[in-house]
Amino acid sequence: MLTQTLDTAVAEFGAQTDAARRDPRSAPFGWGVEFLDRELGPVIPGHVYVVGARTSVGKTFFALHVVSASSVPALFVSLEDSLSELGRRAAQIPPSRRAEVLVSTPVRPRLSAVLEAIRASSGVRLVVVDYIQLIQYDGNVDAWSKMDQVRQILIELKALSRERGFATVITSQLRRPGVSVDGSSSEPTLYELRDASDIENSAEVVILLHALNSNQIRVKVAKSKSTPSGGKALFRRAQDGFLEEVSVNDSSDDSDPFAL
Repeated sequence: MLTQTLDTAVAEFGAQTDAARRDPRSAPFGWGVEFLDRELGPVIPGHVYVVGARTSVGKTFFALHVVSASSVPALFVSLEDSLSELGRRAAQIPPSRRAEVLVSTPVRPRLSAVLEAIRASSGVRLVVVDYIQLIQYDGNVDAWSKMDQVRQILIELKALSRERGFATVITSQLRRPGVSVDGSSSEPTLYELRDASDIENSAEVVILLHALNSNQIRVKVAKSKSTPSGGKALFRRAQDGFLEEVSVNDSSDDSDPFAL
């Protein structure tokens, strides 16, 4: 690639802004989740957003909540659940919204199958991949360790996201933490992202989930390149089956739900 000037970069930014005004499909869009809209601003096409959680905390559930709340055409790539299991989880999403969300459940969770599903889903503006550690790398670059494979997977997903102009939400497992004497676990940190620091480095935003009890999770913006990080909120399962933000006073947990 030839070296270019900053003037060229500014001109490119202006061209993209003008294109977004002319074609709403390439413009940023809202999350539909008040906390995320408040803390992160709009979803930016071409950006990668990572949602990290420990096993069984609810990363798939949260990703489905994001898809349900959004108003743009979306693709949900599930590498963990079968089509029927994903349907069970998504049954609470309004039918009108379900009709706007495409689903792919590759039998063999290879990177090539994930990329093929995305390329075949024309018009989508939001792609959710659940979850990255299950993707089997089958690309052309030698990647012997799991860390190398995750790095290459992120490179290819991000490149396609920029090429096609959609935003990508990737869920990721976190390492299992130590457990205290009373059986509780500490709030997760960026250090616990499994298999690669590249997950943190490649993402514009990293959101971490922490289960307080069977009904409540704390959602924290652990990293954001364009907005202040550290914001957090408490969510609980709503009557409609998905999540609602609650105030500290509504918490049923005896400990401080916003303590670190």
